[in-house]
Amino acid sequence: MPEGNARRHDTVIIRAPGGEEIRWRTQRMISLGADADLAASIAESDADLHEIERLLEKGCTLALAWAITRPVNGDD
Repeated sequence: MPEGNARRHDTVIIRAPGGEEIRWRTQRMISLGADADLAASIAESDADLHEIERLLEKGCTLALAWAITRPVNGDD
């Protein structure tokens, strides 16, 4: 490929530690009833917050919704 047509591959980190998305996810979990530690754990994981919200709407407790959506790769 000619040098002028080379593509640059940059990695964009969306969930940077302490970044805006983590802060938003933490605040969202607190607004749904999580204590600060649980909210931080969920925010820093790959859990789908929208799925947690749907489970809460269906009557699950936050602890159960987290247990169901917690990534299996060991994130806490």
